[in-house]
Amino acid sequence: MSDFAKDWLAPIVTAVVTLSLREGSPLLWKAYKNRYREPKEAHRQVLLDQASWYEDRAAKLATFQVQLLYDEAPDRFKLAEYVARLDPKDREWAMKETDVKRLREWAAAKGAECHDNAAECSRWADNVSMRTLF
Repeated sequence: MSDFAKDWLAPIVTAVVTLSLREGSPLLWKAYKNRYREPKEAHRQVLLDQASWYEDRAAKLATFQVQLLYDEAPDRFKLAEYVARLDPKDREWAMKETDVKRLREWAAAKGAECHDNAAECSRWADNVSMRTLF
């Protein structure tokens, strides 16, 4: 029996193990990526897109604030033009207000809030990225 195990059984077992590792490893890696890595990468991308949106919104608010600073008494058509360049979320509120000083203060506060939110989203994206590695 010992000679049979050495001569026939050991090579057969070695071939089966080698074949299963060679053919099974890519399948296991693909299953791992589909289950763990790809959802985290998608979540990270959503957070980065949000951060980009917040930064874009903050830039538009800063431009709006500067326009109101240099044009202290715009007529309603000029004010409507400035408001039209804002993000739709900000445009809703800005269309209801006509006081330039209040609009400037609001733009500064909202811009700072957007910068904070963008930093928070970027931090969370980095956190998700670190979890993706491990």
